[in-house]
Amino acid sequence: MPGRVRAAGLLILAIIFSLGLTFASIELPRLVDKKIQLPHPAVDSHAGVDQRFRTELFIKHYHLRTIGYACFGAILLTIIAGFASRKRGLASLGAVAIFLPVFGQFALTMFYLAGLGLLNVGWLPFLDVSLDTMTLGEVIHLPLRLLNRLGSMIGVNLQTPFSVLLIAVGLLLFILGVYAWLTARYRKQGVADFWLYRFSRHPQYLGWILWSYGMLICPINLPNMKRSWGIEGSLAWLLSTMIIIGVCLLEEIQMKRDYGETYQAFRERTPFLFPLPKWIGRSLSWPGRALFGEDFPKRRREVALIIVLYTAVLIGLSYPAKTLRPRFTRDIVSDQLAEKYTDAELVQQAAESHPRYRDRYFQAISRHEETARETFTGMLRHPHGALREGGIHYLMRMTDPPEAEFIRLLDDPESGVQWAAIAALGEMGSVQAADGIIRILEQGDHRLTAPCVGALGNMKTPKARDTLLKLRDHENYWVRTVLAGALANYPDPECREAIVSLLGDEHDWVRRSAALALLKLEDPSTRSVLKKALDDPDWEVRLYAKEALARLNQ
Repeated sequence: MPGRVRAAGLLILAIIFSLGLTFASIELPRLVDKKIQLPHPAVDSHAGVDQRFRTELFIKHYHLRTIGYACFGAILLTIIAGFASRKRGLASLGAVAIFLPVFGQFALTMFYLAGLGLLNVGWLPFLDVSLDTMTLGEVIHLPLRLLNRLGSMIGVNLQTPFSVLLIAVGLLLFILGVYAWLTARYRKQGVADFWLYRFSRHPQYLGWILWSYGMLICPINLPNMKRSWGIEGSLAWLLSTMIIIGVCLLEEIQMKRDYGETYQAFRERTPFLFPLPKWIGRSLSWPGRALFGEDFPKRRREVALIIVLYTAVLIGLSYPAKTLRPRFTRDIVSDQLAEKYTDAELVQQAAESHPRYRDRYFQAISRHEETARETFTGMLRHPHGALREGGIHYLMRMTDPPEAEFIRLLDDPESGVQWAAIAALGEMGSVQAADGIIRILEQGDHRLTAPCVGALGNMKTPKARDTLLKLRDHENYWVRTVLAGALANYPDPECREAIVSLLGDEHDWVRRSAALALLKLEDPSTRSVLKKALDDPDWEVRLYAKEALARLNQ
């Protein structure tokens, strides 16, 4: 009886401990991320040319690329050393290190190297190639895709409870597996073949795999609008899991060598990781039989070969798996609308719809490739302002947008339409639009001042330049911020001096923009002011000043 009571008590403690760790798994990343939000550029790191430029400066200044490549190399060497020396702990450590960037999804920021996102630095060798390289493990999401499809059929979100369940079960398996292993060591039993070991030869590793998959798919911070780009974790999880399976296979070889027929008998009656129908198990082990004549490898090099082979196959399967990604509901609806209605009907429905759903009708029109341009151009004269604005946005996605029509809309009675026209003409660098934009500036609508300044910076006419110089003392800090960047497109002494004066502005954002503008100008005459900026209280201003001086000294 005391033995049963003790076993029951230990089981209850294990369950409580696993539930506590489940909570910690989900909550701790958020708290740690909040604690380590070190200085980083206030940008969405992939949103545009300027923001990507600032991101690259940040990476270069702090030598993050060197650190990232060194970290990845160290992880790779750790894994290789673990397999080569039969030290399974080293290989397992490498698997854990590969999985760590998955925690970057808990970084509540737009910048992908901020907070826990800094864990992504070890993947820079892959990210330098393309962000898409991190989707090469897409095949692992197929169970989640099926689950989400089932959930959509019954109107229930199954992903969150499923991820939490996997985390809890994974931790419970790990804890109970360790407990059973320690019990076997205490009994001096070489082969643990009781409790969990009746259902899995490697319950601790199975627990890790389930826990880590739950962490991968955990959508705990999806509602947060500041969620970082994050880095797709499918490849990280796939590689980590395959390394763990390789560690299991190394352990099998060692156990077979140490315990001979006793372990072989245990292997024949107990599944490798988790119970599967025999035909599935036989199918999965077929490559091993084809290569080595047995279901499981007997040498370390055979383990390495089989792991590389299976990993390559799964990465290969990830390409067709990408086609099974769920499409955004908005895109699906737009396709259905495009098939059902004509352009004229879609325009009418867009005019009558709620603003939140209007864009789906515009998307549906864009699906009609032969008539979309004509329809959007016609929308520029529609009595509904939102349709005129939508016409501008969608025509800018096409080649050769109608410049004259956009210039006409500078006098539109609705400021939203004017804003869209100003931004479009600025992006086009329309010299013909300069007079109209200057006229809007002189009218004093504060909502349109900043976009007008940005647009004039791209037009590069003497009149636009003179207009911009008059705004250096504007009361609005954001106008001064945009002005510094706009003046950088006019590399003459007066504009340079205006930027220098903005470098002494009281607002951080303005000084950052001015320092970045001077960096792009690369004018030797600014050397002295850049040296002074090295003592600026804002770290980002100091970063740009230091980079500017480095370029001038080359």
